[in-house]
Amino acid sequence: RDWSVTGVQTCALPISINTRLDEIERQQRKDEEEERSHNLNQLRVNRTIALFTGLLFVTSVVSDIVLIYQTNIGKESADAAKIAAYAAKSAADTSAKQLELAERPWIHAEFTIASPLTFSAGEGRITINMAPKNTGHTPAMQVAYDLQFLIPFLEMPDPAKERDALCKQQEAVSALPRNRRFNQTWFPGQEPVVRISLPLSQSAIHKALVDIPISLFPDHPPKPPFIAPILLACVAYRPPFADLTYSTGYIIDLLRVVPATGQPAPLKPAEDVPITSLFLREHFGTGTSAH
Repeated sequence: RDWSVTGVQTCALPISINTRLDEIERQQRKDEEEERSHNLNQLRVNRTIALFTGLLFVTSVVSDIVLIYQTNIGKESADAAKIAAYAAKSAADTSAKQLELAERPWIHAEFTIASPLTFSAGEGRITINMAPKNTGHTPAMQVAYDLQFLIPFLEMPDPAKERDALCKQQEAVSALPRNRRFNQTWFPGQEPVVRISLPLSQSAIHKALVDIPISLFPDHPPKPPFIAPILLACVAYRPPFADLTYSTGYIIDLLRVVPATGQPAPLKPAEDVPITSLFLREHFGTGTSAH
């Protein structure tokens, strides 16, 4: 360079400055473009992330709705299955019960007086005939029965409770496997008449005339002049086709006929009564029980 030439010195500096300024401007524009491009890319990424997040949320909501729907459908299906199972079981139970009722044995009995009522040493004795009938379609197996007299005062002891207790006792006897060799089988139309001599015990008479009145009226116990014996009877039996036990129980009043009026009346303690003046009558309201 020729530094002696003033023109060269005066024009070289502006040209160098302008070139530098152009480079700076280009770099700034490039940086700005790169920043805009980066911002645009970041915006696209953010949008993509937001869209993906939204899709995940929507998918989660839809999944929850589907799960709730499936749960409800499953519950409804389970409830429907339970209802169907209950209906099927109920129908089967009804059919089995109808078959049982149609095929089971049915025992009932008639009772008659076979002897006069006589007293000796404060105790009475009478003979009763029991004529059972099997009106069912199958034999009555492992038959167990018992007859006994109860002498209450004002329905104490309770005849119905005493009869039910007697039937439970006979049902237990009928169900015992070891009693199979001893208990009878009653076929329809082939039932034996049972003849039993029964006591009216002195202790039972004393309880009805003395003990129970005192317990009810301790200050002024009455002295009843009569006794009202009640015959309790029960027959228990089993069918040949199932492990079941049935029973038929009875409560029957033993009364005498007053010759002058022909009306029924209770018995006098220790007074003999001829067979022609005695009769049996089903106890009012609770005479017969069968199941």
